[in-house]
Amino acid sequence: MTLSNQTLSNALERLDLPLPLAEVHGLCCGLLCSMSSTAAKTRWFTELLDAASLSPDAVASKAAELKILDEWFGLGGDADPATAIRVTLHGMYVATDLTDSAARMALVDTDRATLEASEDPFVELAVAMYETNLTLEAEKEALEGRLMEARPKFIEALLAFQTAHGVEIYPDANSTLRVTYGNTMGYEPRDAVVYLPFTTAEGLAEKATGEPPFDAPAQMIEAIVAADYGPYASESIGSLPINFLSDVDTTGGNSGSATLDDHGRLVGLLFDGNWESMISDWDFLPEVTRSIHVDVRYTLWVMDRIDHAWNLLEEMGVEPAFNGAIVSETR
Repeated sequence: MTLSNQTLSNALERLDLPLPLAEVHGLCCGLLCSMSSTAAKTRWFTELLDAASLSPDAVASKAAELKILDEWFGLGGDADPATAIRVTLHGMYVATDLTDSAARMALVDTDRATLEASEDPFVELAVAMYETNLTLEAEKEALEGRLMEARPKFIEALLAFQTAHGVEIYPDANSTLRVTYGNTMGYEPRDAVVYLPFTTAEGLAEKATGEPPFDAPAQMIEAIVAADYGPYASESIGSLPINFLSDVDTTGGNSGSATLDDHGRLVGLLFDGNWESMISDWDFLPEVTRSIHVDVRYTLWVMDRIDHAWNLLEEMGVEPAFNGAIVSETR
């Protein structure tokens, strides 16, 4: 390593890490060469900086601060931790008055002295943890400030390092307006297992059990059984589409983003990713990484056929298809 090595050294030097520069430099060089994702490098660097800011005394101090919780829940002895926590929480809920909304609202006008004298277990725990929480909050803010100062320098070094090795850096989501694009498609996670691009209303009815989280409304099940989809059914699918998969690259925080087709028309809303996409922040695997979107046809059908939100549809410029005699039949 030549230029990139020196650039990295200079950037790390400016970070003023409380670790030997040679040690940090060696770790960075090794990990930067071995990891293929910028997100992975950035996350690793954040953890390194966090760890570097904690001296042995600071670690011991943190353990002492959280000892309050250990003592409160009776941890640290021979008792099973899960049992001790469960028993303590049960006792707290039995003894508290905060399950009553009036009691909770009364706390709004309660002065500090009254709160500190309270015998309610939840209030007692809050009082006991107050100073510790303030300390932890201050430490977190201080660390976040250091990270804000460090990240630009790290990215500067990373850009130089990757460029020197002829590697392009994958853009990360940094709260700026951005667009990702792709195609609607299913995937095959393993042999003889195939996930189709669309789920349908019939699949929803099959999963309905009447119990959360599969407690679909009765009128919805009735409409599905009758295939009463109006203009929202897809001719190519032969049913009402509910969700669909795509290979667009998304991450946490993108939920609710509009999904547009190649004509700029709203066709859905992003809300999740498949299990295999959990690694995508570190390594995007195009064969199995999929985002999950709710189909706008299902959304409109629920608003129209099930909820009768016709005023909202009209405000959106959508002509309701079920506004009329069907009201008396489905209410």
